[in-house]
Amino acid sequence: LPDPRAQIGSADDASPANISVLMAGGDLWALWEAGSPLAMDPETLETRGFVTLRDDLRGMPFLAHPRVEPDGTIWNLGVGGRQAMVWRLGADGALQDAQVIALPRASYLHDFTATDRHLVIVLQPWVQVRQTMPFSAGFDWQTGTGTQVLVVDKDDLTNRRVYELPDFGFFHLGDAWRDGQDIKFD
Repeated sequence: LPDPRAQIGSADDASPANISVLMAGGDLWALWEAGSPLAMDPETLETRGFVTLRDDLRGMPFLAHPRVEPDGTIWNLGVGGRQAMVWRLGADGALQDAQVIALPRASYLHDFTATDRHLVIVLQPWVQVRQTMPFSAGFDWQTGTGTQVLVVDKDDLTNRRVYELPDFGFFHLGDAWRDGQDIKFD
């Protein structure tokens, strides 16, 4: 827990920005999962400040594991309970779109994957059931509820399917791809 004298008004006030990095335009972004990217000079690592992709979205979560398409388009999520912000950015880091989608449940989500046409969001049965600190203590493993795979069309985020699988947990995902009508992922 933070020192009670700490002035923490948002996730950015306590940002470790220490999980991964992403080149966006001329900046190197340091990422974590609960707040904004932290822009740095890619050569000196001098901090340039938190990235605000749109004023009304200041401080919104931006996961540490975005997916980058061959043309440089950046896809990412920002998760909060049973909803996620879907971020689409250009290769230069400029915001192209940001939309909130509903999730079937409030699973712990550290990573997602994507095909050329779909976002693949795996929702394990480790579900947030209470707001508490530390954050992880608010989740319970719900045996027998299965793992859900939410597949969202990149061109129309309202076009979605949910697949039910047996219980399994994960932390990171590899690539996803289409194999005929099937979607596969590591």
